[in-house]
Amino acid sequence: MSVEIRTEGMHDIIDANATLEKVAGGFLFTEGPIWHPVEKHLTFSDIPGNEMF
Repeated sequence: MSVEIRTEGMHDIIDANATLEKVAGGFLFTEGPIWHPVEKHLTFSDIPGNEMF
């Protein structure tokens, strides 16, 4: 998987040697995501699948 950086400011917050990891798949269409800093989990929804993860 490759990443295209289109805004130079991203280099200020993303390490140039960072790698991507796919953690899940098989969703129809996802929206969100949001990281919950206190409970330390990612929340997102699959609208057509009518599910929240």
